[in-house]
Amino acid sequence: VEPGLDALALVPRPWSAEALERSLDAVILRDDAKLPPLTKEEEAALERAVANGATLVFRATDQASLARLEALAPPLMKIEKAPGPPVPARSALGPLHALDLLWPPGPGALRDVFSRYDSAPLAASASGTIALVESGALVERPFGRGRVLVDLVRWREAAPALPQARRWFSQLFSFLGAETHEPPIRLPANVWGGVGRRGDVVYFASNSTAQARFVARRAGRYKVHVDLGGTRALGGWPVARVVCDARFLGDVTLDGPGPRRYDLEVTIPAGVHVLSVSFTNDVYDPPEDRDMMLKGAVLELLPAKVY
Repeated sequence: VEPGLDALALVPRPWSAEALERSLDAVILRDDAKLPPLTKEEEAALERAVANGATLVFRATDQASLARLEALAPPLMKIEKAPGPPVPARSALGPLHALDLLWPPGPGALRDVFSRYDSAPLAASASGTIALVESGALVERPFGRGRVLVDLVRWREAAPALPQARRWFSQLFSFLGAETHEPPIRLPANVWGGVGRRGDVVYFASNSTAQARFVARRAGRYKVHVDLGGTRALGGWPVARVVCDARFLGDVTLDGPGPRRYDLEVTIPAGVHVLSVSFTNDVYDPPEDRDMMLKGAVLELLPAKVY
């Protein structure tokens, strides 16, 4: 579970009774199809955590799996065949689209939302619950100061690597208040244009500029890591000029053949940007030849400064 959550920019925490006691406002994922049954001690800790403010998302597959929720299960809940395709309840999950809840059809097949390609062919219903995804694919039950969500959306067993599945998990847990982090923006050698490549590096044989487009999902201050290497000539190493959009970030003088990482910073708004790296001091004096290599770049969002 943890690698999958981390890939969605969600911060996973270890599962234990002690961790539950310390994080009473946590968002807890329990999937009996993937995890061994809880001990009595863990069951009791889970019930206390939810009663004190935690959110439990329970992945149910049938009536039998629902019974394993014991006291946390909505009373007299029924799981039945859904009367139609799943649709987000109004304003409950913001921009979530109904298509994010559907399995895609098999190769060459037409989509039939009433077929086995439904991501939620089942629906849960019980008094005192709220349907977040109609007609019962995701229902919420208040429990003490917390809540229990019974999730019948079957992306985990269908194809969790698909974009629709990733959007479902990411939006669901963000909506519930799970802790998130911003994944780094990676710009490997194959995304740079303007300069040719040799093997796995962008190779500057003369003064020239390579550019890469990227999307910043959040505005803020970013650490820019640039992996550079090169050859020495006439006692000097290459100099790289780094620019983001029209903003000059700095001139980097290499201190060895590398490639090694050099760091700069930039503050940018959310949206599409262009990072440029220029080789500015080419020298060719046989047998010496000063060239530069760019292995790639990584941008990492930095925490806001507080004064």
